Amino acid sequence: MTALKGPLEGRHGSWSVGELVGTTSRWTTYRGTDEAGSPVAIRTPTGEISSDQYDRFDSLARQWSSVDERRTVRTLRDWGTDPEPWVAVEYVPEELAAWATGDTLAIATACDLRTRGELLSDICEVLRTYGRYGSTPAHLGIHPDCLSFRVDDDGPVAVVGDWGLSRLVEEPPVTPFTAPEQLDGDHASRRTDVYRIGVLAAAVLSGSRPFEEMSPDPANDEGAPAESVTDRDTTALAAAIREGFDVDTLADELPDDAVRPIRRAADTDPETRQSTTYPLGRDLLDAVPSVGVGDREADALAATVAPSAPGSSEETATEEKSGSDGDSTDGEDRDPSDGEADDAMAGTDGSNPADDKGSNPADGKGSNPADGGEPTAADDGSVGTGSTTPVDGTTDPASGSAGSRRSFLKYGVGTVGIGGVAYGAIQVFGDDLTGDGSGAVADPSSGASATDSDDDGEPSLEVTGGTVTIGARFGTDLETLPEAIEDVDIPAEIDVALDDRFNDPDRIDRYLAGVEGGDDVPDLLLVNTDELTRVVRAGATEPLSRYADDHPIGDVLGESFPALERMSRNPEDGAVHALPYGFIPETVAYRKSAFREIDDESTFEAWMTDPPTWSEWSSIVAAFRRDQGFVWAGGRQSVPRPFSEVLAAFGGSYYETDGSRPADGDPVTVADADGVEAANVLHDLVLGGDRSGSGVERASAESVLEFDVIDPVYTFADENAIAARVPLSTYESFFSEAEREDIGMMPAPAGPAGSYTGVYASYVVVNPNTELLGEALSVAEAFRSPVVASLLVDQGLVPTLNGDPFSVDAVADAPYAEHRPAIEYVAENAVLEPSTATWSAERQDVGAVLRSAITDDPSVLAEIEAILEER
Repeated sequence: MTALKGPLEGRHGSWSVGELVGTTSRWTTYRGTDEAGSPVAIRTPTGEISSDQYDRFDSLARQWSSVDERRTVRTLRDWGTDPEPWVAVEYVPEELAAWATGDTLAIATACDLRTRGELLSDICEVLRTYGRYGSTPAHLGIHPDCLSFRVDDDGPVAVVGDWGLSRLVEEPPVTPFTAPEQLDGDHASRRTDVYRIGVLAAAVLSGSRPFEEMSPDPANDEGAPAESVTDRDTTALAAAIREGFDVDTLADELPDDAVRPIRRAADTDPETRQSTTYPLGRDLLDAVPSVGVGDREADALAATVAPSAPGSSEETATEEKSGSDGDSTDGEDRDPSDGEADDAMAGTDGSNPADDKGSNPADGKGSNPADGGEPTAADDGSVGTGSTTPVDGTTDPASGSAGSRRSFLKYGVGTVGIGGVAYGAIQVFGDDLTGDGSGAVADPSSGASATDSDDDGEPSLEVTGGTVTIGARFGTDLETLPEAIEDVDIPAEIDVALDDRFNDPDRIDRYLAGVEGGDDVPDLLLVNTDELTRVVRAGATEPLSRYADDHPIGDVLGESFPALERMSRNPEDGAVHALPYGFIPETVAYRKSAFREIDDESTFEAWMTDPPTWSEWSSIVAAFRRDQGFVWAGGRQSVPRPFSEVLAAFGGSYYETDGSRPADGDPVTVADADGVEAANVLHDLVLGGDRSGSGVERASAESVLEFDVIDPVYTFADENAIAARVPLSTYESFFSEAEREDIGMMPAPAGPAGSYTGVYASYVVVNPNTELLGEALSVAEAFRSPVVASLLVDQGLVPTLNGDPFSVDAVADAPYAEHRPAIEYVAENAVLEPSTATWSAERQDVGAVLRSAITDDPSVLAEIEAILEER
């Protein structure tokens, strides 16, 4: 690796390269400056990245930059690939020494256990968030070299960078945090992140180095020269990783309750681990003891804000980055749609708001944190530090957990000092799920909810009783829901009834007209994805996240699957406006017996989470039933969904902000190279030839371009095809138990960007005119209950159940349960079509253009841009 020299020309400017700071197994770091002379850190991956990976480097950097406004994501100033791949990131002087040695963990382990647990929870949460809003579902390279541990005006925080860039080197380094499956080139996933964080957590909470005796990592060998890092022998370390990380050897040094989750996370079998980082972060935070504020030990954390004066009732904590370009990192100016810091419902402060008897101001218990002081509500929706009375740290005002930093910040109690930096005076709603811009603030002196205000006429969250009406289609939506709700743990004063006026094709028009006219019924409406777009765009939904802190519904917001959660947010304000409660994956079903030469059951099992590529799949199918084997719906109403899957698989998006929540103002890019390739892949499947250049063979009948959703199901059921793209709900209704034994399931085939599969989703929304807001929210929350989950299974849906549907017996015993890995993969890697009113209204026109692009000329995809941009 040659030394990096400047000036460097990046995507956003020119950068000067200064002295070498240090080299570790993953990154080589230099001091640098921007055109104005302000300092930055310039880093290049340690090792060689081949030029054919430069496009991937650029793509990953773009994704990183799209989420780096979060305080838990390192700010990416710029990047480039000339003379070799590099990034320019925010400069925090106190971090450079740790970067030079790769020993950032020493900063974390110098903190008290509670702070360490919170830092680990931050890492888990940001990976979970990035998996939702970035187009890559996993980091796969969590390592001390991509982490920083800081304190800013919101308190201690872990900051994550890299996001896969350093793993593009020709021979990714083996480190103590490398997962066993990464050694053997197996499919890596979110469970790979779980493993790496499990080992990281063992190191952070115990203070001991993982695989210390054979580790080639300079962080485990402080006397080794940094320049020798690439020459170290990793054979012994790789063998030890394959054998398994022995958590029990550290048991005496770990908190008792941390041993079990770490052992599970670090299991050599990915299927044994937690499915995502969320439950691991929650368990790690629960495992560390609470401490009083005065007992915090956080002096080692890098300070990124100037201290604010303790006890000031007028000033808020500064928003500046020390030594940076002045961009805010505290989240005050964050896009409220980013999903970051969902602490109230994600469990990251170790509390369950529903269990906090009095955390709801409407209950009159007086547990509002202002009881210890008197913050005042400012006009901009923030809360001042209020009283100079010190907080004793013995009681967490929000959760009952002593000394939780998040509780103090969330409610703006006093000014709390950590590591010499004071922080307090934080916006009440700005750091949670809300984004409605309402500025609604709980009255700290009265304990009353913001929604109790008589001035603005908003309904109270207090449950006084009444009948909550639900607008539903009886044929598809939980006809027996009122009886089931009786078995759900909601206040006994609430009754539930279905509103039969919303059981016809004009239901949405009737609902929208009613809301516009001030109708307060139905209190809740059940909608599918397309209907959701219409009601949210029309302003006919109550922002649920506004009440995340004041109502138990906060426990279930933000805990579904990435694509469903993105759709639940209003593109205009970023607030959660709907609760996804069920979905139907669009899976690929195939008859195992038809694939006669594939007689190894393990191949079919592997396909559930690692499907073949489009080239491989078409070749396999064509070998057994040329051009009739794989059927799918390509009619005008149906073709957008399979096209969406192929588009995403080749790295494309309907919007330039790939992976993020779509909005009308984002540029449409469906006509770019990835969109053309997607059309060409589908062309080759049905018409043959090599228009795609991807080696896709003819494996589908041309008639699929006339198929509606149900046609592939009948064709496959009648054994006129050996594979079909079908909704999972057809699995039980069309096939006997004996037939199902021969049917395999997998996600959509993969392209260079991975496998993405469409879903049909169901949501519950709250009428903004309801006079029973507290009651309606309680019934909406019940849609995430095991009781309702059982009803959904009977309807052929998979319940969301906070991202873990198979935790309920009814789901675990469902006929489709044997395909659980495929269903979970689809749920985590689902792709949705644009959430615009135009897309729904013009679906026929869009579908006609897509069919023309597939059969004739892909350049007509530009017409889709025109359709969406005109309206």
